Amino acid sequence: ENSGRTLEKLASVESQLRDTIRQRDEANNFMECFGDRERELCLRLVDSDHVRRDLHAKVMQLMGNIRVFVRIRPMTKGEKDASG
Repeated sequence: ENSGRTLEKLASVESQLRDTIRQRDEANNFMECFGDRERELCLRLVDSDHVRRDLHAKVMQLMGNIRVFVRIRPMTKGEKDASG
């Protein structure tokens, strides 16, 4: 009778071990998916940052071009004499 109980306990422990191993494997697969997603998001972040920097540089260049285009210089003496 003792050996029967021992075998039942052993079978129960083996079943729990299989379940635990299955859960561990599922968790490892889940973690690997997170790692892949993290790498993908990091690459997208780097690409987005490059685009943002390029656009910022273009905006700054255009602002400078507009500032130069609309700048008003003082009239020279010849221009003053010609106008009035």
